[in-house]
Amino acid sequence: MKYLFSLVLLHSIFGSPQINLHYTDWVSESESNNALQHDYLRVTISIDKAHLSREIISYCMNELLAKVQIENKDIFPKFTFCELSKQNITSQQLYFWSAPMDVVERYQFYLNQLSTSNDKSLETQVFYNCTFPRFGSMCQYEITYNHKNHSSLHEIIHDYYKPNDYNAIHRTCYTHWQCNRGPFPACLDWREICDGKVDCIDGKFDEEHCWELEINTCKDDEYRCMNGQCIPLSFFRDDVNTTDCLDNSDDYSVKNNEDHVYMYDEPSFRNEENSYKFIQYQYFWMKERDSFIFKAMHLAEDYTIRKQCLSALRSILKIPNYEETIFIKTCEQRACLEIIQNTCPDIFYFPNNISFQTICDGFTELISILIEEKNETDETECEQWSCNNIYTHCDGLWNCPNGEDEIGCYLISTLNCSSDHHLCVSPDTNQLMCLSAKKINDNKIDCLGASDEPTLCQKRLGGQYLSGFYCTNQSFHPCVSQIELCDRRESCTHRDDEQFCEKNRTNTDFYRSICFPELLLIRSEVEHFLCQTAQNKWKQPIKYFSLDEIGKSVTDQTKIDTKVDFPTLNLMKTFQKYQRRCHRGFDLRVWLNNEKNLTRNTCLCPPSFYGDQCQYQNQRVSLTIQFQALSDSWSTLFAIIVSLVDDSEERIIHSYEQFTYLSTRDCKIKFNIYLLYSTRPKNETKNYAIHIDIYEKISLTYRGSLLYPIKFSFLPVHRLAYIVTISRNNENIQICSSSQCIHGKCIIYSNNPQNNIFCQCNLGWSGRYCTIPHDCICSSDSICIGLSAYNRSICVCSVHKFGYQCLLVNTICQLNNNSTCLNGGQCIPVDEYMSSNQKFTCICSKGYTGDQCEKVDNKIILSFNKDIILSPSIFIHFIEVINDVTPRRMTTFRTIPLLQDLIILYWSRPFHLVFIEVYNKIYYLAVIQKIYTRSTTIATTIKSSDRCQHINELFNESFVQMHRLRRIKYYHLPCQRNSSNLACFYDNVSICLCYNYDKQRIANCFDFKHDMKSDCLGQSVCENDGQCFQDTPHCPERSLCICRPCFYGTRCQFTTNGFGLSLDAILGYQIQPNINIINQPNIVKISLTLTSILVIAGFINGVLSLITFNNKIICEVGCGLYLLGSSITTLLTTILLGLKFWILVLAQMSLLKNRLFLQIQCISLDFLLRVCLNMDQWLNASVAVECTITIINATHFRKKTSRKIAKIVIIILLIFIIGTTIYDPFYRRLIDEENEDDKRIWCIATYPSSLQIFNSIIHIFHGLAPFIINLISA
Repeated sequence: MKYLFSLVLLHSIFGSPQINLHYTDWVSESESNNALQHDYLRVTISIDKAHLSREIISYCMNELLAKVQIENKDIFPKFTFCELSKQNITSQQLYFWSAPMDVVERYQFYLNQLSTSNDKSLETQVFYNCTFPRFGSMCQYEITYNHKNHSSLHEIIHDYYKPNDYNAIHRTCYTHWQCNRGPFPACLDWREICDGKVDCIDGKFDEEHCWELEINTCKDDEYRCMNGQCIPLSFFRDDVNTTDCLDNSDDYSVKNNEDHVYMYDEPSFRNEENSYKFIQYQYFWMKERDSFIFKAMHLAEDYTIRKQCLSALRSILKIPNYEETIFIKTCEQRACLEIIQNTCPDIFYFPNNISFQTICDGFTELISILIEEKNETDETECEQWSCNNIYTHCDGLWNCPNGEDEIGCYLISTLNCSSDHHLCVSPDTNQLMCLSAKKINDNKIDCLGASDEPTLCQKRLGGQYLSGFYCTNQSFHPCVSQIELCDRRESCTHRDDEQFCEKNRTNTDFYRSICFPELLLIRSEVEHFLCQTAQNKWKQPIKYFSLDEIGKSVTDQTKIDTKVDFPTLNLMKTFQKYQRRCHRGFDLRVWLNNEKNLTRNTCLCPPSFYGDQCQYQNQRVSLTIQFQALSDSWSTLFAIIVSLVDDSEERIIHSYEQFTYLSTRDCKIKFNIYLLYSTRPKNETKNYAIHIDIYEKISLTYRGSLLYPIKFSFLPVHRLAYIVTISRNNENIQICSSSQCIHGKCIIYSNNPQNNIFCQCNLGWSGRYCTIPHDCICSSDSICIGLSAYNRSICVCSVHKFGYQCLLVNTICQLNNNSTCLNGGQCIPVDEYMSSNQKFTCICSKGYTGDQCEKVDNKIILSFNKDIILSPSIFIHFIEVINDVTPRRMTTFRTIPLLQDLIILYWSRPFHLVFIEVYNKIYYLAVIQKIYTRSTTIATTIKSSDRCQHINELFNESFVQMHRLRRIKYYHLPCQRNSSNLACFYDNVSICLCYNYDKQRIANCFDFKHDMKSDCLGQSVCENDGQCFQDTPHCPERSLCICRPCFYGTRCQFTTNGFGLSLDAILGYQIQPNINIINQPNIVKISLTLTSILVIAGFINGVLSLITFNNKIICEVGCGLYLLGSSITTLLTTILLGLKFWILVLAQMSLLKNRLFLQIQCISLDFLLRVCLNMDQWLNASVAVECTITIINATHFRKKTSRKIAKIVIIILLIFIIGTTIYDPFYRRLIDEENEDDKRIWCIATYPSSLQIFNSIIHIFHGLAPFIINLISA
């Protein structure tokens, strides 16, 4: 026991990497069913925030060690389960102590059995206490890689691959194809199959079936890779770090990006799952940076781009063909521009307009265009433009002719000049002085180096502006560069470049300029000023909207060293090149006998390889999958199970992966998953498919399954990419009527590929038709969904359980007295796909955000002046201003109750501007803040002066019709003319703010899409053709519906058109959820009182009428029967109305939530109420007809005939009324309405347009016909 105590103590003091080996119980009773992969480590790929994918690699043992005797029994301490339990050791402790997962779960099973049935059958099972770097079920494995200072297995694996350049002598081979590739070591690579050329010497085997790929067509929402593969269109160039096409044709950037060096990183998707040849990578390694970029520009041609486009681009950019050394002009400038406009797709960034931020900044960006017979650029007609603004001030460039935008920007000087004077160096005293701005650019040199005449030495080279130091009275090369100043060589004839330098400095190299960066600290003030003045400037090509000065955006672009600094190449020089024994695998040492020091080496192979040295390429499916949850499930945690299945009678699950998905956390994430076949090679006679099961993780509610058949079975590697939409909550799972599912139920796939179905088997059954029995070993609080190819149960665990049998408890959420998530947030443990150090995720309650829900949402209180006319609903646009990025817009929607002018909303995301949109494109500026402060309350009153006016109101019609390039240059005028009454204005493409800057009021504009379009991921929740909008295009947190006229409701589910006005529509929104009846609004309490009185009175009236007319004498005539029937329908109507009202109230107060009950009453109650009302009207009309007939017939009236006819009429009326309204229940359904304020369930009727007309006719007929009969009878 002392060893056990020491074990606990050591593990609590010293931290070592946690290494849990998986799948150690891998040998079945039948040797033929031995697992191809066993004893594996699961490691999360290193991913930074810029990556949009998650991936786990399983490093597996591929060779069979079953017959190798391992004798390590006395070297490491071992403990039986009985000894561990007596010391109260938990399974969680074994897990953290690097025990294999099978041992951990077996020990937990033993503890469960001990506590429930005192079963001690497993008490002799053994746990070996391994000391790092040893691990395994018997401590038989050792990590030989230098693992010092590593705190996790993730770090060990990551660093194992990173510092060494893979330099294999022998290639890895694909051996599952009949192909003679030549003498050893030549062999077939899987990338050579269907690569467009024959590689097999003995035939065309590697290209035999590839024509199928050539004729493959993709859907409209898919992108077709050059090799014929289809990927979702939204995946096209969505991530510069990875590609989804096997041939990399969806991303040029991966080929050209210098940040990517292949084959020395981990064997992840981005390194292994592409067919881009190794020789092409080697070109990257060997060539210089300029050659690489140049060739990439011309060889990475998209064949969908017309040659005329590429030719015109090369001509206008003056780029020669790669095969030639000189530039050949193919078209004139104007002709080239026309060709580019007509033939080049939108993938090129050639804007036909310029941003507001770079208009009239002193530098021409646009090629001149002909407008009204005049050549216009962004720098013409700038008389009304303020050149000194937040985008030009102190950007290092003189945007104003007199340089006023740079006055006061040199902060290092001890000399303070006035606001209309520039700092410069006197040519007479060599000291700093102040020069009036009036003397700038006056063609007279007043400062040393001509810093007051910057145009003398300024030249443009692309986005770079070459500056220099001007030598006076020097006609030949008068401008010298920055690095020629104070270098003790006279570059200027009259020593201008040396006359201001410190004479007694001895600590610098001879002929080395003082302007070199490493000499910054020893410069004098004058030297530093002239070095900065003479340095080359870089103009930011695109400036983005800002609320404050953008700061200094100019960087020193002077090339002190002519050698190009290519970090990736420099890094490569430090690599240690060596030959890996395990190729792309992880090398391990296996200890067979510690006493005899008997060992052997083995390899853990990644999924893409196998063999004792990982020398063979594996057949596999590499799947990239992204999920989309609909608005009702954005905060729902899902368990996703992705399986590789075949079409055999056993329906074998060859391999699978399971992970969790939370939309608010993972909406942009792409999951990279390897799926392997259970046989090697795969059975070519079987068809394979990807089967996906989706469950709610917390409730374990089944949400549907999807199937994606795998085409082109001849391919060794199937690179697949899908976007999966999770079905809506409460959406009925489609069940089929097939009787073939013996012990299960028939389910239709959610994506319904070719009407495919499958059998969802009951517990303990598997196979295609659920005919194969098996023992499920999942825990009782989990779901067993099948059996893997290696006879292992596949379990879906509840939210706080994990492990293959769901026996282990994750206690991360129970730490700190269950206060892991604050303010009522729900804690969810993360799965192994999350590489973050944070081991939990919080689903925050309304009003809170943050990793632990510790941050309070901003509270915004908006009130409106009485003179502002509000629409019933308004848009609220939040604008977040981000440095060097286009402003991010988020939009929400609010309904304003009648006679209310106050809105309170909570917002969790950062914002700097808030605009209110009422009616159609009428905007008010509500909030403006330069610095976003979290967890604050903002209260503001919207006044009429906050309204943003359209330019039609500020300028005449002729001005509005002007070309925007001309028109935008006058946008400062409205702010200057209406300085106190104009907060903002807008045109068709932008919104402009008016702000004060440097004693003037000027405009600041940003692009704003007024016609916001969003289809809610193609899954609109809006009824009656309402438009669905999201607050953001990606990762939305709110969705809203804009209704057509005559429709309303959060989902446009109600209508005032025709006869659609119901009790739900009238009163439903007035009832407040989760508030008791006493605190409900007055209108609800009044309605409740009146309805109760009417129901009671109606009930009494109905009962009394029933007693009165249920008389034998009265019923001797037909009139009596009609009145008796009317009494019954009146009583039923009263009861049904009472039920309808109270069910509505209780449901909207969230007190009644039983969905089955609500569904039944939705279908039946309105229908029965409608039948009773119509029947009552017709019975009253029948009474009137009977009375008329009685008067007409007088003494000829016959009671028996009247009674007989009345019975027939009542039956006919009942059948007729039911027959003409029977369609109603079939079009009634429940819908869920959920927003940030409340959650409601509504019962609505949705009729097709033709049936809607019929419904209106029936309403009119049943209302008007009895009325006319009564009128005629009267």
